Amino acid sequence: MCSILALALSVSLGASPYDDAVAQSLRENKPLVVVPRQAKIQKIESFGMIVYRGDFDGETGIFVGIPLDGEMVRIQQDLPSTATADDVRNLIRRWEAGRSANPFSDRVSFLSSERLFDRLPTADDKDRPASWPKGVPFLRGMRAFVRARFTQEIATTNNAPRITPMPRDVVASKWHQSGGMEGISKDLWRSDVFKLVPDDEEYVFTGPVGVLNGYNSIQYEQGWQGDFPSGTVFVDMLSNRESGKVFELRVREKEGGRWRSFVAFRDKAERPAGYAGLQNVQCASCHNHIDGPGTGPYAGPLVPGRDTVVSAAFPRLEAEGEVMYALYTRRPQVQLSQPFQQPDFSPRRSVVPRLFGRR
Repeated sequence: MCSILALALSVSLGASPYDDAVAQSLRENKPLVVVPRQAKIQKIESFGMIVYRGDFDGETGIFVGIPLDGEMVRIQQDLPSTATADDVRNLIRRWEAGRSANPFSDRVSFLSSERLFDRLPTADDKDRPASWPKGVPFLRGMRAFVRARFTQEIATTNNAPRITPMPRDVVASKWHQSGGMEGISKDLWRSDVFKLVPDDEEYVFTGPVGVLNGYNSIQYEQGWQGDFPSGTVFVDMLSNRESGKVFELRVREKEGGRWRSFVAFRDKAERPAGYAGLQNVQCASCHNHIDGPGTGPYAGPLVPGRDTVVSAAFPRLEAEGEVMYALYTRRPQVQLSQPFQQPDFSPRRSVVPRLFGRR
């Protein structure tokens, strides 16, 4: 998972109007208010805030970023497009009050509290991992899991779709470790991952997956796919091996069919040598990108993961570790070499059998 909030980034000037607004907010230490084009909010500039008016990652509501320790962090409560300038100011005041009222406010991000930790039930102390940072609740039902060991290579062999498990370390190194930790010795840090999936409803099925062929066109082959339901939470707990203390707690939550990412805890004093936080990137630049999880070349290893979660495994790949043929579904009747045009496969979702459901 990405180490910082989807909005959190350090940017160079001039990249785009949005990047310029973020840079100005960081430079002047003023809140950044992102206002979608359809919003009619007035007078917000008069409150001493930096305002960006325009589209951002499909957002439909107004959201606010706060400069904090040289990073832009997002208050995890959006406002409707009909909100007023007073609504924005009151949101910032509530965030500031919540942060100052907690003794761990220098290290614990309360950006998540209104969206997640105050909304979901928390576990008893006995169920909390020993190294879990103080001040951050541990959600009831959350459990540790093992990262995927395999990704898939998909192709057509002898007129039949083929799925071959491939060790995930054959892809670029950034895809088999926590975001931003590439080049940092693993003798200095460790990662423990946790997940909370409502009712253990993990959907895994075979279906058409777009891969890049030798003609630089998208070709559709049968491969493993999967979804997580809304309410799913993944956590990556990064700790310093020498001290045993956590230096970052990264959270991704799926809500309303969309993923949101943030850092629930950070302690810069415990960061391993060489790690200074992510620079010049957004979480979505890896997790939601066109060449992110589940994509890759024809007859070559795909980026690991499913539903934008890089660490998520496909149970059949992990269990078999050998070549298998995707005989579970009918091959889709589509043109297999189709440059840059995504066919509509949505009707097939209802006929693909669920191979792994409630456990």
